[in-house]
Amino acid sequence: MAITFVFDNEHEGALECFYGKEIISLEGQKVYELHYNGGIVR
Repeated sequence: MAITFVFDNEHEGALECFYGKEIISLEGQKVYELHYNGGIVR
């Protein structure tokens, strides 16, 4: 019996300034969520 994980990543912006979130689901149930942001430091 195989366990099914699904990774989803939503993001907006460009390399200079971006943000998004990633979600990992197991058998259709969300088990992990991370919000992130970043960009070029000058």
